[in-house]
Amino acid sequence: MSECLLHQTDLFRPHNDPDDHWDLACAFAIARIGKCPLAGVLIDHPPGPPILNHASDPDLGSVAQLSFLTGVIPPVAIGSPRLFSARDDLASTAAPVGVEFVLKLLRESAVPVAISIVGSARDVAEAIAREPELFAKKCSRIYLCAGNGCPDPEKIKVLEWNVGIDPAGYAQIFRAPCPIYWLPCLDDEDRVASCEAKPYASHFRFLQSDILPELPQPLQNFFAFMYAKRDSSFWLTALRDRFDDVLSQQAGLYRMMYSTPLFFDVAGLCVTTSGDVRPKTEKRNDWAYQFESIKIDCDARGATQWQPAGSEADRYVLHVLDVDAYPAAMTKAMRILLQDAFPKAL
Repeated sequence: MSECLLHQTDLFRPHNDPDDHWDLACAFAIARIGKCPLAGVLIDHPPGPPILNHASDPDLGSVAQLSFLTGVIPPVAIGSPRLFSARDDLASTAAPVGVEFVLKLLRESAVPVAISIVGSARDVAEAIAREPELFAKKCSRIYLCAGNGCPDPEKIKVLEWNVGIDPAGYAQIFRAPCPIYWLPCLDDEDRVASCEAKPYASHFRFLQSDILPELPQPLQNFFAFMYAKRDSSFWLTALRDRFDDVLSQQAGLYRMMYSTPLFFDVAGLCVTTSGDVRPKTEKRNDWAYQFESIKIDCDARGATQWQPAGSEADRYVLHVLDVDAYPAAMTKAMRILLQDAFPKAL
């Protein structure tokens, strides 16, 4: 393999947003089918009282479940509770556990490391500030799934969730001495994404009945256990349990996704408007999306301003080329990926 993946996520139990568990399954899937090894999982320190208004913890049990199902066994670490903007003592203090986890993985990896950020950027941001030369040498790219894709900062009235957790950390990622692949979650000033796809936003909505019933039973149980919000200490028993009521209820609900294109991209793949998954090196005129070169500035408040750039640029933005086809295409592609990667039974 030419590179591996470090996946950073705000994966909690009880969940704040179930899309993080779907993302984790995709990260394990591309590793299981041999497209990109999963070198590590870095989980955010909970940023405070979650949306559901009760305590949640990093969901180590979900990582254990997917490791059991796939045989992919990445190391896991928990990130720092401190804002990047509060870390003015880097020269005199040791790196927190999550930051050292990133740096150690980069130092010791035999291949370049791609990093996907689908939660807070603070730990990767601090790692960049501490050892930029290491990122220049060993980090092949950073996929940053956060922010608003509108190129005019005056139209961005409210920060997207991942940016709002640590705006200065988000801004620091754009200063990294390695390529940045930016997947804005939203397109404009709205905090809650519209159900409709947008040209410069990664989100899409799918009806869970289009995927859940088609998945292998152990993977259905993985998602049902997460939705049921049961005690994560029984993670192995849950994979053999039955959750028919939960699955039936969830099948009728929609789910928003934000990060899915990055998993295909790091695997060397792309998705057509008909939902076929093909090598991204193919010359086609029916891709559902592509990454385009940009010049971008981001201030410490997390406000971005960008414009198209020449081929020499190493900053890229996700561009949805067919907003009508994109949701169905990504739904089909994710279903196929998850169907093929997980065992049919335990």
